[in-house]
Amino acid sequence: MMPVALRDARASSTNTRTCGTCHGRVSEPHRLNAMLNSPLPRASRQRDNPNVTRSHVSFAGLWSMAIDVPYSYLLRDGDLAWTCGQLALDSEANAIHNGDLAAQSSVVCDHVDAILERAGLSRHGVQRLYLYHANSPDDAIAAMLDVITDRLGSSVDLVPLAVPHFYYDGVVLEVDVFWGGPAAELRWVHGPGGRSRLSEHIVSPSDSLTDHVEALDPGAVIDGGPHLTETRWIGVDVADGVVRSDVGITDSVSVVSRRSEPFLWLQGRSTDEGKSLVAQTEALMRRLAEVLATHGYEFTDVVKSTTHYIGGNTAEELHDNMSVRNAYYRSPGPASTGVPVHGFADPRSKIVVDLTLIRR
Repeated sequence: MMPVALRDARASSTNTRTCGTCHGRVSEPHRLNAMLNSPLPRASRQRDNPNVTRSHVSFAGLWSMAIDVPYSYLLRDGDLAWTCGQLALDSEANAIHNGDLAAQSSVVCDHVDAILERAGLSRHGVQRLYLYHANSPDDAIAAMLDVITDRLGSSVDLVPLAVPHFYYDGVVLEVDVFWGGPAAELRWVHGPGGRSRLSEHIVSPSDSLTDHVEALDPGAVIDGGPHLTETRWIGVDVADGVVRSDVGITDSVSVVSRRSEPFLWLQGRSTDEGKSLVAQTEALMRRLAEVLATHGYEFTDVVKSTTHYIGGNTAEELHDNMSVRNAYYRSPGPASTGVPVHGFADPRSKIVVDLTLIRR
């Protein structure tokens, strides 16, 4: 049976804006005054624990995509928070400072500051940034890191990851923010995991993609492209507890489940190489819905969705698979990020989706 949230979302999914020109023209200097009139965070009680407040910073007032989305700029649950991928876009989905990595880093930091302020969170809690960037000269990457370190502090774990291209002309950077306060129940770590490992992303040089047999899903290892020289293990551990694990393949969809109450992490991918990107996305999301139900979770419990996919450099290719994923959520939804990658260890897979869920 189709979930109620999915039915409702599909009923309204035709109300989308087209990409328009997306020329990446340089806008006026970045304006923070837009946030002053933007919606305040929305708060709700976790369904099983009325003492824990979940809040969302609405996707409005700073920048927009060229498609309507049900996601949030930021989702906070207790002493943890996640942002969606932050882009140097204006309110019409045009790139700001077309192709300039350092300048876009500054714009993204403006976005992060504004979102944290709207959420009532301090910079001091920023734990990790995923810096998805276009392949760039070393000096441009160094300038990006300098800007972000100067703006957000030297103690933040910066994880630069090169991607083959972006989907909006002129965009060269997308940034994910992971925030944790003093009582955070998760730890941001590097290296192979143990019994406390909740989630992981492994980014490997192309010539060693199939070497990581100890990965939670060896087939989901990401190809880091021609310039990556060493493997990056990027993990999240539960601070106190043991994680139970399960791996299964049903209808050519592989799903890894990692659970330690109140957390659940799922990573799924299709192994049906004959299917298109959109068809793989449809099969994958259906299977993830089934697995969520077996654990007693719902899509409303998702706090962070991360999607890596193999596709072209057009907005349409992102929007086509994104529309499938969007239909499973209603606003205010989770923080969500989707970026193209060079490939996966299993060449049959065109997309890998992972979901972090909390049910208290």
